[in-house]
Amino acid sequence: MKVIAGIFRGVQGPAQDIIADPEYLDVDMPGNTEFILTVNQDHTVFAYVYEGEAMMDEKRTSPLQNGEGALFSKGQQIKSKAGSLGARFILISGKPIREPIAWRGPIVMNSQEELDIAFREFRTGTFIK
Repeated sequence: MKVIAGIFRGVQGPAQDIIADPEYLDVDMPGNTEFILTVNQDHTVFAYVYEGEAMMDEKRTSPLQNGEGALFSKGQQIKSKAGSLGARFILISGKPIREPIAWRGPIVMNSQEELDIAFREFRTGTFIK
C-alpha cells in the first residue's frame, strides 16, 4: 500500500492540506486476498484497476479488469477481493465540492470564461503562477 494522500494505519501521504480532504491509496493485492477499508460515508469514493482484476461489488458477476473503474455508493466500507493473479488499483475518496466543471483538453476550470483565460495565459506563457 502506498499512501499518496490521507492517512492509512498511521502513515500519512505526502499530499497534504487539500480542501477536499482526499484519501488516495495505491493498493497492491496478492492473488486471492481481501482488502477492507473504512471510509467516510460523506465522501465520494471510486477505484480504478490498473493491473489484474478485483471484485469490488458482491452484486457484480464479474470482477473489474485492468483499465476499469467503479464509483461506490454511500457506505462505511469498501471491500475488494483480488483475482488469482492479484490486483493493483488506485482508491480515491474525498469530500464532494459540488462546483461546476468546464473542461477542454488538459485544463479543467469552473466556467468557459475561466477556460478562455487559462488558454490565453497558456499561449502567452503566464499560465503557471
